[in-house]
Amino acid sequence: MSRLDITAIEYRGKTYPVTSVPDLFTHDEDSWLLIGSHSLNLALFDDEHGYADERARYIDEQIYGFVDDDSFQCDYETFVKRVAASLD
Repeated sequence: MSRLDITAIEYRGKTYPVTSVPDLFTHDEDSWLLIGSHSLNLALFDDEHGYADERARYIDEQIYGFVDDDSFQCDYETFVKRVAASLD
């Protein structure tokens, strides 16, 4: 099992995990999707008020999708499966 390579985005003083996975739609080896945590999504966007600010909009536009925070504790293969299921 491969280890998940996690990086982070800092927003409003908090750090949120993100990682990249191969493009699950095109299967192009040179194309990757940036995946963020659900908690980051909640910090960036509110259903009632929209984006928290312009930086939130910018960050959100860079991220393809979001998964539950606990998914970032998984190994790489399990993480990719969870991403695929959440985008399906």
